[in-house]
This record gives sequence, structure tokens and C-alpha cells, in this order.
Amino acid sequence: MTRDEFRRVVEAFRRGAKPGRNLYIWEGSAEAARTALSGMSLGEVDLVRVLPEPEACPRPESEARRLLSGRIEQVLERLREELSLPCAVLVRSPGLILRYGVGLGPFYSFVGDRRLAAVVVEDTAATASLQRLPPGVEYDGDRILSGLVPLVQPGYVVKGDPS
Repeated sequence: MTRDEFRRVVEAFRRGAKPGRNLYIWEGSAEAARTALSGMSLGEVDLVRVLPEPEACPRPESEARRLLSGRIEQVLERLREELSLPCAVLVRSPGLILRYGVGLGPFYSFVGDRRLAAVVVEDTAATASLQRLPPGVEYDGDRILSGLVPLVQPGYVVKGDPS
């Protein structure tokens, strides 16, 4: 999907309910995604901030997965209460949901006819400043994108930045 096609989706979303599982992957910068979603009530979930400090991240990984999943659900519940409809949520640092095996389930539970989520996959250079990643987690935009694409509906990947 092109950025212009996504803008048309967002415009239709603003005008009324859009049935379906409105979860998109935005391949590009978070700033461009915010611009595309302007005019909607907008929340943001940075998964790096949802996790505890790296040294406090639980082991084994099953505990980290449970913790991350629970915290994502808490943040989304808070946003569900705070944001007016129609609304959108930008999800940043999505590599952590792949790393810990959380998947997109919590986000699919959030989206609906009047709620949209865009999982932002920025290129590696744009996110090199991420300093709080847990030990053993590296950011690789291409790898994250290839891991997320099978989890969304066909055609729900937005080429957010011009190539």
C-alpha cells in the first residue's frame, strides 16, 4: 500500500467506521506515520519504554514475554479510555514483540471499526539511537519487517517513506 492509499484509508476512517482488523505495518519513519494520521486522536506505545530497564528484564524469556504482553495490554487499555474516537495508536520498537514472541494479539484486541494501529518499522539507521534495548536484542529493520508482514492482512503494509 502506498502512503497516498493509506491516507485515503485514514480519511475514510475519520468519516466513519471502517469494519475490519485495522492493524497496519508502516514501513518508514514515525514522523511520517504521525503526519499520515493527523486529525485523529493519536496515542503512542514505545515498547522499549514498556519493558523494565534491561538489567531488570526477567529471565527466563517466558517471564519476559508474559510481562511485556501484560504491560502492552495495560497501556492499550489506558489509551482505549483516554483517546476519543476515531483514534490511532503508533507502535514503536516492534522488534521486541518478535524477540519475546508476544506477537500482535494485544494490538488486534485493541483495533476495531473506530480504532486503528500502525506498527512502525523504521530503518536501522533511523533507530541507532535506541540505547535501552535488553541484552541480546539488536535492531534490524529488514528482519523485523519480514517477521511482521505474515502477521497482518495482505495489503496492510504501508510504504510510508518514498524510496
